[in-house]
Amino acid sequence: MKILRQASLLFVAFIGSGCGAQQSSKELQQPALLAEAGPESHSEVQRVVSKALGGMEITLSPNVFLESSQLVFDKTPRQMGLIGRDMGRPIKFELFLQGERCWLVRLPDGPRWLLETPCKHTASN
Repeated sequence: MKILRQASLLFVAFIGSGCGAQQSSKELQQPALLAEAGPESHSEVQRVVSKALGGMEITLSPNVFLESSQLVFDKTPRQMGLIGRDMGRPIKFELFLQGERCWLVRLPDGPRWLLETPCKHTASN
């Protein structure tokens, strides 16, 4: 009985430490904006978003990720049918700063792409 109680305590401690590690990792990831508004930054973001959408040709606003950390695509049947996407939900991306690195993330739990373009914290952080 004593061994079972010790094993239970170790299990609870193990689970608790795992949850704490996950939380601290997410806390380090904060919404971000592009630090520069130059053509190189815009070109890289456009190339990475296009790749994330299966190579679909896209045109992004010149101020993408300069005022908001999120990018949302409303889908049209012609565009999304070509790449086999679900027609019911918009496609969302968010820019995050983790340490000194700038990441583009497909929401809610999608893949991440590291950008060479510098980012900065949003004004609310």
